[in-house]
Amino acid sequence: MLPVVSKAKKETFGQRIRRLRDEGGITQTALAAHCEITGGYLSRVESDAHDPPGEPVICAMAAMLQAPADELLRLAGRLPSDVVEWLLADPARLAAVRARMKGARR
Repeated sequence: MLPVVSKAKKETFGQRIRRLRDEGGITQTALAAHCEITGGYLSRVESDAHDPPGEPVICAMAAMLQAPADELLRLAGRLPSDVVEWLLADPARLAAVRARMKGARR
């Protein structure tokens, strides 16, 4: 799964995190501490040597980097858990999404 690349800007999740962190003047140490991860892990994520973290860490990153969590989740190849729960709560919703996907592939 390494690396997850945004088709729109050709920027990986790790590259986006590094860019946002640099633009905000935030050190790896500060971001890692805020997200309760190690600096080494963050470094590997930023260099695309490790898969993007899970939703809680991505949301913590988004908060500190003042970035939309949904955008970072999309770059990480993940759906927000509330969207997944909403889809799974009603089988008709999931069927409607599948039907729309089939129509979009044509």
